Amino acid sequence: MTGFMNKKVVAILLALILVLAVMPIQAVAVEVVASEIEYLPGGGYIETVTTESTYRASGMKTGSKVKRYVDSDGTELWNIRLQGTFSYTGTAATCTNAVCNVTVLANNWYVVSKSASKSGAKASADVTMGMKVLGITVSKSSYQLTLACDKNGNLT
Repeated sequence: MTGFMNKKVVAILLALILVLAVMPIQAVAVEVVASEIEYLPGGGYIETVTTESTYRASGMKTGSKVKRYVDSDGTELWNIRLQGTFSYTGTAATCTNAVCNVTVLANNWYVVSKSASKSGAKASADVTMGMKVLGITVSKSSYQLTLACDKNGNLT
């Protein structure tokens, strides 16, 4: 190989190494852990779905609990997502991060308050949603979401 070709091969190999270095090394599998539906008077419902992401490297897990409100027409009006990150060892578990996000999809709904917290092996979110009619608040509803991890990495 000529010196020019040798440099070209080295440059390509370096570029490939840089690309691989910034890619996530750990593969993630997302799985639904639990799902429940609460039917409301008037035909709507609130669905709560818990998912988990397991990393190839054991001892770490991320989970989400999503609560979404769907009206009687089948239109999603809002959703609340609690995401927790956990470490576990087989003898203990710890919540290392908790984040709460709310997405409002209907003009008459709004977020009154939201907060996320972590304690021990549990992530929690407290959210209050408000509904307006003609610009006047007609109702407020509070929702609590919790996501817990046991010592073996099982989420509830």
